[in-house]
Amino acid sequence: MPDVSGCVRVSPDGRYILATGTYKPRVKCYEVAALSLKFERCFDSEVIQFDILSDDYSKLVFLQEDRFVEFHSQAGRWFRMRIPKFGRDLAYHYPSCDLYIAASGSDIYRLNLQQGRFLNSLQTEAVTGVNKCAFHPSHYLFVCGTEDGRVEAWDPRSRHRVGTLDCAAHMAAENVQFSEFRTVKQLGVTALAYSDALTLGVGTQTGQVLLYDIRSNRPLLVKDHNDGYAIRDLEFHNTSGMALSMSSKVVKIWNKATKLPNINRDLFERLLEDKQEKNKKRSKTAETLLKDDRFSNLFSSSDFHIDKASVEYQLINPVLSRMDKKKKKQKLEEEEEEQAFLEARGDFEDNDSSDSDSIMSDFGDDKPEVSRWSDAMPRMPLSERLGMEDIPGESIKQHSFGSREMNYVIKKAPKFERMRQQQKEHQEERRKIRRSTNKLKGKFRIKEPL
Repeated sequence: MPDVSGCVRVSPDGRYILATGTYKPRVKCYEVAALSLKFERCFDSEVIQFDILSDDYSKLVFLQEDRFVEFHSQAGRWFRMRIPKFGRDLAYHYPSCDLYIAASGSDIYRLNLQQGRFLNSLQTEAVTGVNKCAFHPSHYLFVCGTEDGRVEAWDPRSRHRVGTLDCAAHMAAENVQFSEFRTVKQLGVTALAYSDALTLGVGTQTGQVLLYDIRSNRPLLVKDHNDGYAIRDLEFHNTSGMALSMSSKVVKIWNKATKLPNINRDLFERLLEDKQEKNKKRSKTAETLLKDDRFSNLFSSSDFHIDKASVEYQLINPVLSRMDKKKKKQKLEEEEEEQAFLEARGDFEDNDSSDSDSIMSDFGDDKPEVSRWSDAMPRMPLSERLGMEDIPGESIKQHSFGSREMNYVIKKAPKFERMRQQQKEHQEERRKIRRSTNKLKGKFRIKEPL
């Protein structure tokens, strides 16, 4: 590319590599067998995201920053259409030929490519917009990441919401420093990717990667880039078991299996805590136990599993039992804080979308009403987090290649509102006053009747 490349895709048959970039906006297709450029096409505007609809390069769809969606065939551009709001991501559902488009509003648009028409959109709980969306190729569970830190799962067969993950609450449980963030948008979901049929990876605006089992609402693993930049993309290499996460600054390759052991996990966590303590003797002892290969079977072999429910363990280790009780109490307090956070955030029951597949009759820009936090909220735990609700008004979102998207709400000046209110009160006051004509004097005479 002359300047920079934003999106790269490999065709399902593995024979072609397509990349979009700027400037000028264009797409390039490379043939792997010939190790050469096959063709190059230019666009009127920059490409935010694109997808390959066929096994090769013969069917392509491009989401552009000026709200246009372009469809390309083998010969070139075939059709061009526009969506109501600025698009951010797209995903294709092969069984139904539906193209799902995430945009800056709360709707996810559904365009059926077989019928050539819009179907009823999915109504998400997002207030400001949906950043990412993805399908799994096996069970086709549709997931979308919102700008306020939630991940919603939808069943494309019934078009109903089947689950919600609050990643912002889990980031709060991981002791993220929220004092640096002022809005909920800075805690949004910026990347989504499936590792397998049951494991979902989520990248956040705070530079963290969370691995979830879709059957649970708590993350299995939390990885932090520690650079302060948002996660731009996330991919999994299932053959080697490695995960690749990319921010604006660095690409990190890490083993997704590097998590807490299933055997003697409490002991492993206690050693990790001792390793971070200021006491040098205790820290050195914990580090030695964790690194020494002679003690590796203690966390990998079931023969060394410690049964804490046994009477022998409780008699020999009364001090450890008290420590376990203290740890359980601390964990319970953290769960209560998280529950208070969810209640304060106002998570209501999921609203089901319409089942009908009729054509969209209205692309109205009406947004759901945004409720402000009450004055009593800052007295609750996680006060810094609870004061981050967005106030409707102007907001600017940075896209790739330096382009920007601005949403704003026109507000009337208080001066004109005050003048209108005064005029209304004056008119009501005049209606109440009755003036008699007895005191009026003039040089006119009443004509006498003939």
